[in-house]
Amino acid sequence: MSGDGQHVLFGDLVPPLAESDFERLKADIKANGVRHPIEVDEDGNILDGHHRYRIDPKAPRIVVKLTDDLEKRAYVHRAAADHRNMSSEQQAEQRARMKKLAAEMKAAGWIQQRIGEALWVDQSQVSRWLSGSNMQSHNHFPKSYPRKVQPSERPTILAEIEAGKRAAQVAANYGVTEPSVRTY
Repeated sequence: MSGDGQHVLFGDLVPPLAESDFERLKADIKANGVRHPIEVDEDGNILDGHHRYRIDPKAPRIVVKLTDDLEKRAYVHRAAADHRNMSSEQQAEQRARMKKLAAEMKAAGWIQQRIGEALWVDQSQVSRWLSGSNMQSHNHFPKSYPRKVQPSERPTILAEIEAGKRAAQVAANYGVTEPSVRTY
């Protein structure tokens, strides 16, 4: 829980916004207000709207009633897949997280159809994930090509990390995953 009493348990399930995207969102909220309420569970944990909350902690909220932690985590992934602009590397990381969550759901007794509905993916995709198949057809994210960090960007990335900026934020700014910037 953060210092102001707001629960933020689900904030690290998806990559942060790039700083430039965050600044655009901040400017839009300043000009137009918060257009989409922050979505929270019954305990006040933010499921969708972490960045809106950072910008305006008093933004309107709606309560989303979900049965358990697995369903809440699936909701966070689903919301991010629905309206977040992620690089192909971030999308691949999200798919891996969703695949892991699908396995946890299966271990908890969920059937493939319910898992697919919770994660907004075809049951056939869930089946491939659970069988260990590497086939990528029918996955939720469109096919795209990974962005590679250019050698000329490496000194800037290193300087940002050494200056104390979170590696996850630096990675988001460059449209790559955290392990990509931790190798420098």
